[in-house]
This record gives sequence, C-alpha cells and structure tokens, in this order.
Amino acid sequence: MNAIERLKAALFDRYRIERELGFGGMATVYLAEDLKHDRKVAVKVLKPELAAVLGADRFVVEIKTTAALQHPHILPLFDSGTADGFLFYVMPFIDGETLRSKLDRETQVGVDEAVKLTVAVADALDYAHRHGVIHRDIKPENILLHEGRPIVADFGIALAVSAAAGGRMTETGLSLGTPHYMSPEQATAEKEISGRSDVYSLASVMYEMLAGQPPHVGGSAQQIVMKIITETAASVTTLRKTVPRNVAAALETALEKLPADRFESAKAFAEALGNPNYTNLSGTGASGALPRGVTPRLFWATAAIAVIAICSTAAAFIGRTPLSPRAVARFELTPTGVATVTEIQNDRELSISPDGTRIAYVGNSGTQLFVRAMDALEPTPIVGDQKGRPRGPFFSPDGQWIGFVEFAAVSKLWKVAISGGPAVPISEFRGQRQGASWGEDGTIVFAAGDSSASGLWRVSADGGTPTRLTRTDRAHGEAGHVFPEFLPGGRSVLFTIMPVTGGVEGASVAIVDLTTGKYKVVLRGGSHAHYVSSGHLVFGVSDSLRAVSFDLKRLELSGTPTPVLASVATRGSGVAQFDVARDGTLIYVPTAVEAAAVPDRTLVWVDRQGHEEPIKAPARAYTVPRLSPDGTRIALEIRDQEQDIWFWSLTAQTLSRETFDPRGDRSPVWSPDGRRLFYFEERKDGLGALMSQPSSGGAPEELTRVSGGATDIAPDGSRVVTNGVFGGGSVDMSTLVGDPARNKHERLGLGTGLWQNGVVSPDGRWIAYEGAPTGLFQVYVRPFPDVNRGEWRVTTEGGTMPAWSRSGKELFYVGPTGAMMSVRVDAGTTWHASDPAKLFDGQFIVGSARLSARSYDVSPDGRRFLMIKPGASSLAGPGVGLIGSRTRRTEQGIVVVQHWDEELKRLVPKK
Repeated sequence: MNAIERLKAALFDRYRIERELGFGGMATVYLAEDLKHDRKVAVKVLKPELAAVLGADRFVVEIKTTAALQHPHILPLFDSGTADGFLFYVMPFIDGETLRSKLDRETQVGVDEAVKLTVAVADALDYAHRHGVIHRDIKPENILLHEGRPIVADFGIALAVSAAAGGRMTETGLSLGTPHYMSPEQATAEKEISGRSDVYSLASVMYEMLAGQPPHVGGSAQQIVMKIITETAASVTTLRKTVPRNVAAALETALEKLPADRFESAKAFAEALGNPNYTNLSGTGASGALPRGVTPRLFWATAAIAVIAICSTAAAFIGRTPLSPRAVARFELTPTGVATVTEIQNDRELSISPDGTRIAYVGNSGTQLFVRAMDALEPTPIVGDQKGRPRGPFFSPDGQWIGFVEFAAVSKLWKVAISGGPAVPISEFRGQRQGASWGEDGTIVFAAGDSSASGLWRVSADGGTPTRLTRTDRAHGEAGHVFPEFLPGGRSVLFTIMPVTGGVEGASVAIVDLTTGKYKVVLRGGSHAHYVSSGHLVFGVSDSLRAVSFDLKRLELSGTPTPVLASVATRGSGVAQFDVARDGTLIYVPTAVEAAAVPDRTLVWVDRQGHEEPIKAPARAYTVPRLSPDGTRIALEIRDQEQDIWFWSLTAQTLSRETFDPRGDRSPVWSPDGRRLFYFEERKDGLGALMSQPSSGGAPEELTRVSGGATDIAPDGSRVVTNGVFGGGSVDMSTLVGDPARNKHERLGLGTGLWQNGVVSPDGRWIAYEGAPTGLFQVYVRPFPDVNRGEWRVTTEGGTMPAWSRSGKELFYVGPTGAMMSVRVDAGTTWHASDPAKLFDGQFIVGSARLSARSYDVSPDGRRFLMIKPGASSLAGPGVGLIGSRTRRTEQGIVVVQHWDEELKRLVPKK
C-alpha cells in the first residue's frame, strides 16, 4: 500500500483524502473533505524522515501554540495529530494562489500593492509575536492570496518542528528557513531567534515584490547565505526607481544585519512604510562599506563562521561552490532518517549525474532511491517499496533518467524519471546484478547471469530482449564480468573481471569493443574503474582509489598507477563506492567508522520503573548482551581491540573470552537448553558463517554460510532465525541438521521490504520481528513457522527490537522515542494483544555502528532488563543509539569533491 492509500485508510473516519496538492521542504499537502463539518481542507503530512525524528506526542504538544492564533491574515489550524505513523495538521483549503505563483507569473507587483500586502502580513506577524510565536519561514510560498487578501500559512509550524526536535534538526536533513529570505542570525544558526528575524524575512519578500529578485542572489545556497551575512543589499531604488524614498528607507532598516538595528517590531516596520517622511539615518544604501555595526574583525570572523556552518551542515545547504575558477572544494552530505544511505554489499550505492548537479543513492534500508540535487536542501524520494529493493543506480547521459536494478530471484532492470512518476520496466534477467551503464546511443550495458552464463549484456533503454556482449572464460580463471562503464564516444566499455580465486585483490580492469565484443585487460590488481575527463582511469583497491594516465584514443595506460584517495568504502564484491561526473566532480562513501572506540560502556539492570542497578562487570565496548536460559551468565559481543564473544558470570563475577577468531565474531544467541552458543563469524567475501560451539567450552563448528547473524532459536531447537540470508536484511529461517553441508535455508517470505530481528515466542507458535515496508519501522507478529496464516502489526507509532518475556504473555520493544514499551499478549489460535504501554526510558545503548541486533535482554521473571549504559566517550562516539535519542544506525555520509579532476592533474601528471 503506497503512502496516499495508507493515509486514506488512517484518516477515513475524519477526512476523505482526494488528491495531492503539492509538497515542500517539510510536508506533503493533500486536498481533503472534512467529513464532520462538510468542508474542504488542506491536510499537511510531515515527511516520514522528519516524523521519525520528532515523535508524535511532542509535536502535537508544540503545535497547540499555533492553534491558539486567531487573526484575519493568519491561516488557522483546524486539527493535528497522528495516524498510522503519519504526523499531520489540517488547515482551511484556500482556493487561490500563493505569492510565489504570482511572482513567477508577473515577476514584480505594483508599489502600492506591495506595500498593502506587506503591511497586512506585518500586522499578522506583530499579533503572533505579541503571543510569543515566531514564524521562522516567511517566504512567498507561505503567503496565500485569497481575493487579493494575504493569508500567512504554516504559522508556528517551523517553531513546533524545531521545539519538537529538541535542537536535533540535523537529524532530519532539513533546515528551518529558506536561504533567500533567511535573516543573518538564522544563517549563522543562532540559538535565540526573535521577531526581528521575521521582520528581515518579510522585508526580503517585499524587496522581491518590488525588484523582481530577493535582496541577495547566488548560484548556490552557500553563496546566498554568505552574501546575507557579509554583504549589504543594494538599495531597491537601484533596481526600481519608482519606489518611494520612505519605502526604500524602511526596507534598508528592516534588512540591517544586526537585529538591534532593525525595527523593534513588525508594527514599526508597517508604520514606516506608511510614513512618507521616514528616513534611514544609517544611509547604508548600495555602499560597498561594511554594514553598520560590523567591524572588519567581526566581518571576517562572521564570514569564517558562516563557511564552517555551511560546510558542517551540508545536509541542509548544498550547492556548487566555486571558491575560484576550477578550485577544488570538499564537503560532506549526511542524509538522515529513512533517507540515510544504505550499505549495499554487491553493487554500488550511489551515482552522480553527468553534469554533476544531482546524486542518486539507495536509502531507506535498501528499499528506496533518493535524488539529492546540489542546489536543494534535502533529498527527494524517487521510487520506493513498490519496486522491491533497488540497487546500483545509474544516470542516463542527459541526466533526466535513473536506471536501477530491482533485486529479486528474477531481477528486473528499470528506469525512472528524476522528475517523478512511475518506474518503467526495461528488461529482466537471472543471477548476479553487479553494475550497469547507459550509453549516448540509448544502449544500457549491464552485468548479469549465473555461474554458467555470467557476463555483460546490452539492451535498449526503451526496453526489449537483452543480447550478450561478453561471456566469462572460466577456463582462464574468470568468475564474472561486472561494473561496466561506458567510455566517451560510446564505442567501448570498461568493466571488471573477477577471478575464480584470489578474491578482489586478483581482479582486473578490461575494455570491450561494442562492435566486435572482443575485450582486452588493461590493468591488473584493481576493480570498478571510471574514466575521468582529466585523462585518467580511477579504480578501487582495498578501501582506496588509485589513478593512472590513460590514452583514450589508443585505449591504453600511459603511466603508473598512483594512490590518490584513502578511506573509500569498498564492499565485499569489490565495488568501490564512488563515481565521477563529466565535469570532474567526485562523490564517494568514506570508509565506515566503527563503534569499537567506546570501551567505557557498562552493564546495568533496569526495573520496569526505570530504576538502575549496576552490574560489576568492567567497562568495555559492549554491544549485544544475551542472558543464558538459567539466568546465570551473560553472553556478550565486545568490540574494542577485537570483536569477539565473551561471558560474564553473574555468580562468579568473572569475565571470560569465548571466541578468538581474528576476523571477528558477533551476535551471540543461546540454545534453548543453554548448552550451546550460536554466533556470526565475519568473512571477507561478503558472507559470513553461522557458528555453534558448546557453552562450556570446546571447538566451534560451521553450520552454514549466511550474511547476517542469528537473532533467535525456536524453543524446540529445530530452527534458527537469522538476518539477511537472502540479502537485503530479510528475516530468514534455517533448519539445523547434523551435517553442516545439509543445512537448508527456508525464507520466511514476508514480502518486499526490510524485515529483521525475528524472535520466536516461548511456545513456538509466533514470531515477532521488525519491518519497514513503508519507511517507518514497526513491530509485527505472524504465526510460526507457517507465517502465511496471518499478520498483525503490534505497534502504531513505530517500534524496533522485539523481545518476548519467558512466559510468552508479554512482548517488549523499543518505541520510536526510544522508550522501552510493553504489550500484553493473549494469543490462542489467533493474535490478541493490549495497546502498547511505556515502561521506562533513559540513556541506554540500543544500536551499534553496523548492527541492527537487539542491544538489551529480559530477565527470566520479566521484572528486569539487561541494558548497556554509555560512558562519556560512548555518548560522543559514532554509531551510538540511545534510548531517548531516536538514533539507531550509523549514518553513512557522502563526500563531494568539486573539480576533483584538477587535483588529479596535480597528483598524477599525464605522461
């Protein structure tokens, strides 16, 4: 069910959702009918990534302030609340246009009309300011025009969002305020914003009504913000001579850099506009001098702060930043919430458009594509769960389409327009799906096939039956042809040859002629190569990039490979997570920072009321604790110098190491009788191994190859539930037998989406798990092992990491705000449960850098919870999730390096 269908179902008894009216930075707007009052309304639904950070209760409390505002020029708030995970608020539907629409059509308005509109909006602002509410986002889009009368929309919504987020707006990837209309104090992220900030924004809107453009313009958000902070706006009379002197003077005062130099109120601004004798004694005008009250030292300090703020909040303000012609500039994007970049083991996670203006990447736990325009404030979801698990995005040559592969038993090749709309099928195939590239002639070359027919294929971007381009030569040690990339001219394609033995280190880069289908190796010891316009091949080697001069005419190397960039994420399949645009812009995912450097975590018991009792185990980097069935020992994953499984004895008060594999062991799970311990052992090939060993000590044995650790074992010991056996984080089931070679994987078959952390009820009849089929993690329950007999959603507002009480009469989980939640269970032949109830919250670890595994456990009597408490460095470290913080997973950043080709020319001079 898509978002609008879910919304219709959630609000069916109050509002009839008719259609989408539009969307903005924080919300999508729908036209609806208020069934109770028989009237048209506009329902605004906060974006899922924002709603996930805010939480329902706090937002609803804060938005009540807005509901109290009653003014003829303020759009009233009818209703607000939460439904099926949506945060929404309801306002009257105004059958008119926005001031933005009017300006887009007319560019400028008459002087008298501009003054009239500004005075009316100023009256609304003055009223709100006297009631303690600051708008924070005055712009033409938020001023509605109804029969010539301005009405200010979204009044106080920005305040409600900011307050509900508790200062954590960086987690949403959103910014409060729009660059062209931001006050200097908003641009420099001042904590205290007064009503004078709204006065500045309103003056900026009026300036645009008169001059046809805002006071400060630029090619990027950074440039605009820098000008707002450091440059004085030109007098409006330089752009429109008919503006009266008093109006120009009033605008100059309202646009002063320092809040104290502006009008003390919106009312004073309106009075100045109506006073023909008003003058601005500062006389700033279009002078090139520094703004009044700004010393040279303050000017440059402010400018420096602005640059730092812009770079450190690149998720909010991203643009092309030409520091000087062809100067290299670096910044990092860190999408958050459901828009977080997803780690993909066997394909690339991101791509950049040929002109360097957009980035496409896989997010929402591998279920959705996002596009981030360089001049946009946030990413835009392009295609979601209806297309399964999208992988390996790649752009069309004109940058208007994105191709991707839907990963499934039968994979499908799709394309979707960046402007939106449904995805269009191109072709389908079986087997591996590692890379694709779109040529100038409309041909797509992609890697596909199984072990007997692996190679490169090509198909028209308009669809059709693929034809073979290359076939792997297993007799000569070739295991696969992957990661194709068109070379300029469209006659040849770069690709990687993966070896039968030797792993990624033995990979080679080759070039295939599209006319003859013949290929030749040009480079050994590298993978995933790209051609850069500087005349270089760039390729991945062991979490780094290397470059070598390349003769495009002869298709030969003309130099020696040289390291050019370290710490670039390279997945187990050899795909280096980077891309380079034709204009020389580089994007890459940096090597993940693990949460190992947090050795000061401690173990505590927490009762149902939140009272803590320390456990005497020494402070270490604990991540996943599991109580033994008899309650005497704790199996622990510790991730400091090495990653291994340890035991803490609650009776002997001793800590002992149980595994010693240098590759790393994690995710311990006890057998139901407590005699054996199961855990996940890391391997280099992207898969790991499910291991088992006696809990009293003894040699471990490998049970089966998996891509994720065990999460639970059925009470009769016959089945192990694991994460990700079939890829993409699916909850999967393995049947244990004596001979490891005979182990059989049975997929639970929960449908498209991310499903994980399955736990079986003590009576073996139910399995609870978390899933995000629509973007927000919820807790679900199904019959076990036959999961097709029904599904019940336990949570309504979101939830993760379920755990059963030993009696099976209670199910626990972590709520969306981080609180420990409880559901009473009365399940017979069908599922019955109470509404969720909060037990406690506090600062406890509930997530780790790379794991989604549950980081707490429940005592046998269900009265206490085994929790991990962070120390000072844990609180500041990466990959930390805290109850109460709503953060669970490490967010992968995307580093952008503009004009990187200039740097390549210096690092690797052409021969």
